[in-house]
Amino acid sequence: LEKLGVRMNVDDRGTNDVHADEMGGWPPVVRLVLRHTKSGDYDVESLPSDLAKNAIQTMRPFISSMDTQGKRHPSKARGVTYGFKAPVAMLMVPFFLHEYGQLKFLQVVRDGRDIAFSGNQSPVTKFYSSMYPVTESKKWNNMPQVKAMQLWSEWNAAVAEWSGRHSNMPNFDSLTIHTEDLIDPATKFMAVREVAG
Repeated sequence: LEKLGVRMNVDDRGTNDVHADEMGGWPPVVRLVLRHTKSGDYDVESLPSDLAKNAIQTMRPFISSMDTQGKRHPSKARGVTYGFKAPVAMLMVPFFLHEYGQLKFLQVVRDGRDIAFSGNQSPVTKFYSSMYPVTESKKWNNMPQVKAMQLWSEWNAAVAEWSGRHSNMPNFDSLTIHTEDLIDPATKFMAVREVAG
C-alpha cells in the first residue's frame, strides 16, 4: 500500500503492525465484542447499546491517534487518508465503518497451515476463550495448531461474509487477497490499486 502512496501508520517496524496502545491494546475491546458476537459478522446497531457504547468509547482514542498520524503525513493516494495493519482489527471492521463513516478494507488471508505452525500463537492465547466454550478449548489442548486454524478460519470467513453483505454500500469498499495469490503480484497490485483509489 505504501508503494501506492497510502500513508501507513505503524507502531512496530518489525511487523508493520499497530498495537493500539491508546486503548490498552487490542485484547480489551476485541474480547468485549467477541464474548457477545462469537464472530466478526455482526452489525454495531444489533449489539446491546451498552456494549456498543463501551466499545466505541474504548476505540476513540485509538481512532484519534490514527487520524492525527494520518494528517501529519497525508497519503498521496486518492480516496485514502491513511491505512494501518493489525490482523485482529478485522474483527472490529463494523465499528470502524460506524465510526469513520466510510471505509476501505483490505483483508489478507493466510493459509491456515501457515497460521497453525507460526511462531506467533498469541491470538489463540488472547482470544480463543472469548470465542469458544471451555469444552471446545479442552478438546484441542493437545493440538494447539487446530485452535489456531479454527480461530483464523472462522474469523476470516465471518469477516468476509460481513464485507460481502456490505460491499454494495457507497461508503464501504473491500478486497480479499490470499497470500498465495501474491505469486502473481502484478495482478494483485492492480486490484489493490483499484481499492486504494
